[in-house]
Amino acid sequence: MPVKNGSLGPNTVVNSNQKQTKNNNQAHSWRQAEVTKGYARKARECDAAVLGDDTPFTDKLASYGEEGRVLGPTVGCWCEASSDFDLLVELIAHVLAA
Repeated sequence: MPVKNGSLGPNTVVNSNQKQTKNNNQAHSWRQAEVTKGYARKARECDAAVLGDDTPFTDKLASYGEEGRVLGPTVGCWCEASSDFDLLVELIAHVLAA
């Protein structure tokens, strides 16, 4: 039986099978994108402490993955998982199956 709850937001429908909000569906994806931005920001801060124009931290970060993209496996408050989380699960399953 669906229940409307104003404290969760106007688009919230909560029942025993599905618990999510319209805005909450994107929270885990947003956080996943913020992980790479956070690493890049921290690398720039560390580079600022290096004498000269060298950027060893940013250069090292850029050497990982695709243009320095860091995987950010995240899970939302209703157990919805980001695409990076799914990649991690697939990797673990592949390694365990081998």
